[in-house]
Parts: sequence; C-alpha cells; structure tokens
Amino acid sequence: MERMFHKNRLNWRAFSRVGAVLLVLGTSSAPLASAADTETALSTTAYVQILTTTNVDYEATVTRGTDGINTLPWGTQGYQTIGSSSTYLGKTVSVSQEKLADNGVTWALISLDGKQIGWIAKAALAEVTYLAVLSTTTVDYPATITRAADAINAAPWGTRGFKTLSQSSAYLGKSVTVSQEKVVENGVTWALISLDGTQLGWIAKDALTEPTYLKVLSTTTVDYPATITRGTDAINAAPWGTRGFKTLGQSSTYLGKSVTVTQEQVVENGVTWALISLNGTQLGWIAKDALTEPTYVQILSTTNVDYEASIIRSSDAINSQPWGTKGYKTIGNSSTYMNKLVTVSQEKVADNGVTWALISLDGTQLGWIAKDALKKTVYVQILSTTDVNYPATVTRGTDGINTQPWGTKGYQTIGTSAAYLGKQVTVTQEKVADNGVTWALISLDGTQIGWIAKTALTEPTYVQVLSTTNVNYQATVLRGTDGINTQPWGTKGYQTVGYSSAYLGRTVTVSKEQKTDNGVTWALISLNGTQLGWIAKDALFNQVVSTMNVSYKATVTRGTDGINTLPWGTEGYQTVGNTATYLGTGVTVSQEKVTADGVTWALVSLNGKVLGWVAKAALTVTPSGKVVYIDPGHGGTETGAAYSGVFEKTINLAVSNKVKANLEALGFTVIMSRNTDEYVGLLERASEANASGADIFVSIHHNAMPSNATVTGIETYYYEYNPYYPPVINEEMHNDPVRLLESAELAVAIQDALVDNTGAADRGVRKNTFAVLRETAIPAVLLELGYMSSPTELAKLTTTAYQTTLAKAITVGIVAYFE
Repeated sequence: MERMFHKNRLNWRAFSRVGAVLLVLGTSSAPLASAADTETALSTTAYVQILTTTNVDYEATVTRGTDGINTLPWGTQGYQTIGSSSTYLGKTVSVSQEKLADNGVTWALISLDGKQIGWIAKAALAEVTYLAVLSTTTVDYPATITRAADAINAAPWGTRGFKTLSQSSAYLGKSVTVSQEKVVENGVTWALISLDGTQLGWIAKDALTEPTYLKVLSTTTVDYPATITRGTDAINAAPWGTRGFKTLGQSSTYLGKSVTVTQEQVVENGVTWALISLNGTQLGWIAKDALTEPTYVQILSTTNVDYEASIIRSSDAINSQPWGTKGYKTIGNSSTYMNKLVTVSQEKVADNGVTWALISLDGTQLGWIAKDALKKTVYVQILSTTDVNYPATVTRGTDGINTQPWGTKGYQTIGTSAAYLGKQVTVTQEKVADNGVTWALISLDGTQIGWIAKTALTEPTYVQVLSTTNVNYQATVLRGTDGINTQPWGTKGYQTVGYSSAYLGRTVTVSKEQKTDNGVTWALISLNGTQLGWIAKDALFNQVVSTMNVSYKATVTRGTDGINTLPWGTEGYQTVGNTATYLGTGVTVSQEKVTADGVTWALVSLNGKVLGWVAKAALTVTPSGKVVYIDPGHGGTETGAAYSGVFEKTINLAVSNKVKANLEALGFTVIMSRNTDEYVGLLERASEANASGADIFVSIHHNAMPSNATVTGIETYYYEYNPYYPPVINEEMHNDPVRLLESAELAVAIQDALVDNTGAADRGVRKNTFAVLRETAIPAVLLELGYMSSPTELAKLTTTAYQTTLAKAITVGIVAYFE
C-alpha cells in the first residue's frame, strides 16, 4: 500500500488540486481514479467540515449558471447534488441560512416562491439591494387617478417584496380611496389605493389628484319637523362638497312630506345643511332652504275631566298631541272606532278655537281627537227589575244583544239577534228602563246570552200537526234558506238543529211527512243513513205553477244554461245537456212552464227532435221577415292585411259564409256583397245594400297593427260624420240621427255577443267615417274580429272552430238587436 501511495504521490496531489477547484465550484462529480487509487482514497476519505452556521434573511439573484445545487454543502458527509444553478439563472431567491466550510467556501440555503431548493455556493449569488421605507402613515381620503403611465405594485416599487400587479391606465379618471402612504429613500411617496372596497395596490402619489373639499364651519344638534317644499335638491351622505359627500337621492321623491331634522351644519360657502329622517329612517343631508318649518298651534288651557262619549264622526284624525301643536303625530283615525264608547280624561283648548279630548278605550289610551267628533254619553236608568221564567222565539233579526240593558252604564253589545233568529230562548229576568223599553235576559240551552229588547221576542203559540204519513223516496235539497228542526217548526218542543244551506244540492231520503195547521208539509230527511231532522217539503222540490202549450221559433243566445229532462229543480229532473252546444242555433219551442221560483222554462226541439227544458231567458224569439246584408271585406286584388301567408280577404269570407248559414237557418234573408274571391268597390257595396231592401248592413273585417304585434282583441265601428270625408251617394241619410242610434245599438249588441262568447280582449264600440258606413242608408256596422299582426291571435283566427265561434256570436248579436 505504501509503495502504491508513493508511486502515485504525484497523481494524488494533482487529484487534490482538481478536487479543491471542484469543491469551490460546487461541481456534482470528481475525477475518476484507478481501482488501486480508489482503494487508497477510500481508506483515507476526509469530509468537508462546517465551521459556522448563520441564520439569515435576504434575497439574492442567481448570477452564475455553472454551480451545482446540493442537499447539503458540497463535500460534507451525506450531501447529494440535486440540481444546477442554470435552472434558476437570473431568478431572485430567498436565502435563509449560510454555512462556512473548512475549505473556505460559504454556502447559501436558497428557496424560490416559498419552496426550498437546496445549497449553492454563495459566490454564485448577487444579493438584492432594496429601497428602504422611511415612514408609513395611515390615511383616508379619496383621489382621482390622473396619470396613465404608472405601475400599480404589491409594495412600493423597489422595496422588498414589490411586484407589478397592473397599470394606472386601467383606472384612469376613476376615484379611488387612499388608506396608507409610504415615503421611500429615493424621495417617492407611495399611496395604497382601493376601488369600491377592493384593494388595488401601491401607486406613486403624484399620479393621483386629491379633491378640494368645502369646510364645515359649525355643527348644531337640533330636533324639529319640517316639510320638503322644493323638489330640485339632492340628498347627500354629507353636506354637498364636504369630504365624503355622496348623493343618495332627490328631494322630489319626498316633496310635500314631513321629515325630522336632527342636525345642522354651516359650510364655508354659506349654505346651511340639514340632516333629515323620515319615519325614523335617516335620509341624509339637504339644503335647509329646501325645507319649511311648521307654525305650531298654541294651547290656551288644559282641564282634567272624566266622562264617557261615543265617536260619531269617522273623518277625524287621532293624534299623539292636539293637532298642530309642536311634536304632534297622527297615530290613528276615528273611523276605526266609529260608534265605540271611549273615556275622556283631559281636554285642551287651542288658539285656533278647537277643543281637543284625550280618549281611551278599554283602559288603553288612544290619543287626542277633536271634541266635536264625540257625543257625550247620557245613561239610561232602570226603573224596575222582575224575575220571570218563560220560553220565547227570537222573531226580529235587527236587535243587539247586550251585557246589560242597552244605554245603561257599562253595557256592551256582544251579539246580534240575527244569529238567533227563529230560535227558542228562555227569559229569566225583565228590566224596565226610563226610556220605556222593557229588556229581557235570555238563555239558550242553559247558556245565558244577554239582554235583548222584549219586543224582539214572541211568546209561542204552538203549531198543531194535522196528519202523519210514512213515505220512502229520495229528493234533492234545492232551497238553502230553511231551518232543519227536531220536529216540524213551531210544534211544541221543536228545536232548530241545522240549515238547508249545508246540504244544498245533496240527495236525501224522506221517511215521513207531517202536515201542520199552518198549511206546511214537513219532511223527515236522512243523509247516508243518518237522520238530519224535519224540513219544509217545498225546500226539496221546485214546483210548477203554470203550463202553457206554445209554438214559436227561437235562437239560443246564452251559452251558460243547462238543458234538463224537466224544468230544473222539479221532482225527477235530470240535466242532459248545455246550451253552449247550441249557441246561435234556431230551435222550436212547444211548451212553457213557470216554476215557483219565478223562472219560465221552454221545451225546445231541433229538427223535430226534443232537446229538453231550458230557461226561456237563454232564448231569443226569432224575428220573421228580416233581411241582413253581409259584406265580407276586401276581395280579389285587394287582399287586405296579409301575415304568414294568410290574406284577410280569405278569412273575412270564411266567417261571413258561416254567419249567412246561421241566419238563414233562423229564417233571415241574407244578401252578400261577394260570395267568391272577387273585387267589389266600396261605393258598389253601399249602393247595392241601399237598393236591396236590407234592414241592416254588417261588414266583416280583421285588423292589423304592424308596429305592435302584442295588440289583440275585437272592436266594432259605426258611423261618425267627418267634414273632410263628405258622402258621395248618401247625402240624405249618412248623418240621420235615427240611423246613427240604431247603428250604435247594433254595434253594442254584436260587440257584447262577440266578447261574451269568444273571451277575446274587448276593444270596445268605436266610431269612424269608413266609406261603407258613410254611404249606407240603413243601420250599419263594421266588425274587426281580431289582429292578424299578433301571431297568437292569427293562429286562432285561421281555425275553423274559432271562425264558427265568431259566426255564432255575430248571429247572437244580430238576433238580440232585432229582439
């Protein structure tokens, strides 16, 4: 071994020199040696020793790209090379520790963005020099960004940790809030700015411009009401122009309203500002001269009193103090307490001549009211009291029931006789009052109710039962105003246990009938096996009072009625249809019946087939010999309105043909201005109508409004004279008052029928000087059945079903006009 060492002494020294250089450079590898050299080197390895360790905290830039980065200082026991400085060349890193090795190399422990990288020779780093902050000041003021070329940084530029976040150009002209200022050693003052509560960063202060504020000269705490009498003022968060002011609202919103002023401030421009509140909510600052202070009513005298009175006027305010005195507020209205008995504890006379009364109700103070809205109570006196015991029936439903005889001191109305009308009560005491009224203390089923005027009661004379019959049939409760009793009403011991209204329309079973000497037949009824009691038999069936055979034609003009096997409500009737199915259809009436409820019923047939009984009011007797001229608007080359490939002329003719068919089925003679898609002039239509002998003229159109596709609905026109459009062929009759009146009646009849039967928007009956209305000598109307410009309405207007509905409604209107 020794020979080997001596033999390789020169090589070993050379190796040592190379190793020292590599050690300094921090290389990640050393030169390889022969096996023999390695064996000798391994046996004599000496690690680099650390002489000192120092915790530090500074930033540096990696300025050499040829160094290794190690887990420990290079050459110390256990170190490993894990990277190269070239990866981080030019980057700023943080140094947290330094170690000095016995080979003279200082090593630095570096991190980047908070993540530890490893150890590098300190000579590969250049320490960063930061600008020092000389002072920091907390501030709070607004400023405007007025320079666009500045950076906004995470810290003042050049100080440790600064980073450019954005540019001032992004916020040029915007108002920001400055919360802190820092002065750095290069003489620049930096401002920390926020926008809308969000911190933006640091900017050079000279890129900002501070506003010039008005100064507040004085502040006074006040408390008075005032009315806002000028509607052109702003309401601000602080007096206008002072630091921190911001406009919150406008005085126009509160014009005429009474507000409370709690503070005043005078600013250097001479304006006095008032801090106002409304209903306890602070509104802000307004110029004081936009307000008007009230002139208060003065109190001349105050008197303590103690009496009861009734509120007899419903239009008075109730106030916290007499109205118009300083600090008064309206807190209620006399209408809430109308006719109620209140207690008056104090009176005040004001300098405007009004006497005010302080009132309470049931021990709760309500406030001040004008005394002349009250009527002082004068109590009724009791002359005698008598104990009695007899039954009676409440036969008057308009009386009050009271805790004591009405008008005596302390009485209260607790109910009304209407709640007990027809019921039998027990009278246990009578009192005679000095106003001549006798009062009865009544009970029902052992429970005391209260005092009622004796004249509202009738002592019983019992009804007698003449006959009793066992029966077994079903019936329907058709009258909702009857009592249901334990026995026939008026017989001794009867009690009302319910009312027919609870069972209206229900089918019940009748098991017994009794006739009483007052001519009433009573039925004992049950529902689903449970006995309900006795009810007047005529509450179960509608009675026919007269029958008459007739023969006439009529039109179904109301679509909401049932069609029945017998007049509705009579024994055994059933509903088998509805008039809506036959609306506008002509039927034959062969018999009429009048029922006890006053309704006349008609037995109707269609094409020889009996449909059933319908209320005659749902029919209109068909006039005979009437001639109607129907004018389908436009035609031929004149298409009228056109939307989505649909021409107005087409649907005008479709509806007109249906109306023609309906009217002819009812016996009318119908003349059409056109039966096909042909052009007919306006004067030609009017001339033909005038010569036809027709009784009325009906022009059928559809509307459009190209500028507004949301407009829908039906409107009907009749003639109105316009001197700019004189008649051509109808000088004599165009403005005839009888013709105009009959035209208006025809328009109303058809418009009402159209709206009732289609559910379309009612755009009303209108007047215009349309040529066909002006030139016809007979009553004339023009119908606009819907807006083709509305996609929704056009979809309906083109369906056969809706055209049929329109035609039926027009028919109903024409029939109603001739009725």
